[in-house]
Amino acid sequence: MIKKRFISFTAVILCLSMLISVPMLVSSVDLSITQEEVEDVYAGNAASYAVSFVEVVCEENNYESGNVVSFRNEDDALSGYCVDILVDGESYGYVIIKFANDEAVVSEYCIAEGARNPYDAIIDSNLNISSADVVLYSVGQNEYQVYSEQDKTVYCYDTASMSVSEFEEYKTDVAEYNELLSASAQTVSDDDDDSEYLVYSSFSASTVITDIYSGTLKSSATVSRAGEILYYCDDDIDIYEDLLGTYTNYNCAVIAMCNMMKYYKYIGYSKIGAFYEIYPELWDLAGTYLDEYGRWATTTTKVAPAVKSYLKSLGYTCSYDSYWLDLYSDFTRDVDDDLLCYLSYHGTNSSDTEWGHGVLVIGYAKTSSYNYLKICDGWNSYPRYFNFNGYDYDSLNGWSFTVSK
Repeated sequence: MIKKRFISFTAVILCLSMLISVPMLVSSVDLSITQEEVEDVYAGNAASYAVSFVEVVCEENNYESGNVVSFRNEDDALSGYCVDILVDGESYGYVIIKFANDEAVVSEYCIAEGARNPYDAIIDSNLNISSADVVLYSVGQNEYQVYSEQDKTVYCYDTASMSVSEFEEYKTDVAEYNELLSASAQTVSDDDDDSEYLVYSSFSASTVITDIYSGTLKSSATVSRAGEILYYCDDDIDIYEDLLGTYTNYNCAVIAMCNMMKYYKYIGYSKIGAFYEIYPELWDLAGTYLDEYGRWATTTTKVAPAVKSYLKSLGYTCSYDSYWLDLYSDFTRDVDDDLLCYLSYHGTNSSDTEWGHGVLVIGYAKTSSYNYLKICDGWNSYPRYFNFNGYDYDSLNGWSFTVSK
């Protein structure tokens, strides 16, 4: 059973010029137009764009928009829209559109049957909230808050509620943090709350994985026995080819899933097959395909269901947790609970070349310099270190897995 169905893709930047230009044209014709009317025009354009975006990303065309709600930022200014996505009139996910750096961006989306937007999740889980008596906010990086005017309380997802005064203080902190970030600070704070996000200088999307970590180790952990294994990598593809006498394509997400299976087999899940058996099966279950650049790609959202389907076919039980905010603390929490995790990340090199990778997470190492995840990178048989906050990623997405016999 999925604990959380919300799949976040932070900072997927897409220019949405119609959201900006149309209201400006309207207001230049009719100076008496109200702010509410302007926002209605924004909302209509946001709904149209959200559907178009989902159709492209998901390669489907039977989606439609549902409710569109606006939310505000730390300055209490309109900062974006949450658009419900429907299929045959039923909830099928959402798209979050934010205004940032004078552009509209898709900062998060989730497409899954029955998935509901974060604001509905907050309202439904707090009986004190009347949906007709709220102001919606998104203060912080992909964070969502609902202010109830009735009881003067701010309700949040996955964190404790706040009083109005606490929320005002938090908004001030976020505003100050954003100013710091825009000033391009170049050092990582020792404060754990700050160290999840900062600051990105010498790394590129292809150099964030290294054999060793830098800085003084502050804390670390590895999933039990996960450090004892030689993991699958591209060398195993070569062996696989020799065994079958046929060319086999490499795909990082499929290798990561195979490494997950290797771990479970190592700790006693004996029904799991050999590499040459599970690689093609997981490839098919995840729907790996040839993308427009001629590369074999796996849709990130299909990895966890593929893992679950494969283990279920063997008679094992598997559930997975899709991280809500994809924070470093999500991974460290689950590693501490002895759960394997999957990480997908995407970046752009200095030459504007897009670059992404999928890896198995087996541990972490937090140092005085950076936050690292201990990973199986699919290129080497031994674990390496992924720099979580040393690069300004286009997206970071994570899942953890619970498996039982």
